Amino acid sequence: TGSRRAYLEALRTVACGSWQTAVPGLPFFHRGHLRERVAHLCKEVSMSRTRLIALVSTCAGLLALTAVVGILAFPLAGTAWAGEPLEIKGDVQRPEAIDVPAPVYPEEARKDRLEGKVIIKTIIDLQGKVQKPEVLGSSGHAALDKAALDAVSTWAFKPATLHGKPVEVYYWLTIDFKADEE
Repeated sequence: TGSRRAYLEALRTVACGSWQTAVPGLPFFHRGHLRERVAHLCKEVSMSRTRLIALVSTCAGLLALTAVVGILAFPLAGTAWAGEPLEIKGDVQRPEAIDVPAPVYPEEARKDRLEGKVIIKTIIDLQGKVQKPEVLGSSGHAALDKAALDAVSTWAFKPATLHGKPVEVYYWLTIDFKADEE
């Protein structure tokens, strides 16, 4: 119906008519109960200024809380939780290598002509230092994996940036050990 008046008239009709046969199962306790409810709906209710301020303040607080929960649950692209490194994508600029000496090929591995690729995941911090390097893909030889980790731990970078400001990022790199190169 769309209007409050039409709704109230419909309720009044049900209340005055034979509501027990027209609408079975309504949870009214007595015949006059529906009429009392309709009369209550028709009454204008005034609200004190204090109560109105409390209601508006509560609604504003709930709206702010909902916004905070929404932002925490669905962070915007390119943002991270406090202390969480970013992925290198979008507006995040890669870190630039400044000092990346080649890994020392372990003597025993060289003699045995061991080869392999080591895939390392690390974090480049705000100062461009390597933090928490870990082997994601092993060469299959513990000595080569250790040599790669030792080398990467000493590397230095110009930090990654987001909108010109340094940010921590996850950084993946591959170190390839070939016996004929040493």
